[in-house]
Amino acid sequence: MVRWGPFGLAYIALYPECVTKAVIIGSPYLPFDVATAHNNSLARFVLKIPALGIWGLKKFRAEVLRANKDITAFLESKKGKKMLESWPEADAKFFANPHWLTLIYDSKAEGFLQKSEGVKAVFEEHQLFTKPWAEPISLIPDGQVFLWQGTEDLACRVENVYQLNENIPTAILDVFHLKGHCVMFDNLQKLREILA
Repeated sequence: MVRWGPFGLAYIALYPECVTKAVIIGSPYLPFDVATAHNNSLARFVLKIPALGIWGLKKFRAEVLRANKDITAFLESKKGKKMLESWPEADAKFFANPHWLTLIYDSKAEGFLQKSEGVKAVFEEHQLFTKPWAEPISLIPDGQVFLWQGTEDLACRVENVYQLNENIPTAILDVFHLKGHCVMFDNLQKLREILA
């Protein structure tokens, strides 16, 4: 099982008997300080002012859908180059691959197909990250969870995984030096071995 961090951990805490192994990668610790994500200090205020957050996400949705029409052209555009420059070296190398970026943008575009309802859902989901867990993640059974984190991850900084590990002492921690948010794709063989 590989799930998006907070949701995966909540599920395991509530239904440990349904999970054999889980690899949680680049996950925020809740409550998450969104101002640390992507070097964007404005994010803290955006989430507190719904109208501003919805406006920003609508703009982001339009950019995603436009880029998704032709990923190669997007990578060669000014916006595409700026996007690559905003990521650490390990992640920029990954995102510069049109094959992988197509998969990512297809997924993002799918999430935004419901127009304003999709935008609202994304906003509300991010608001949830600013609240603490209601689930007892500290009670997750021994050896069930693997925590992976790249030291150069700018989307979710490395401090988060150390806080997670403090709260889930039974987790198996792996911090990857000079790797970023896409650390999973550099370690697919290791991932297969764990989940096997």
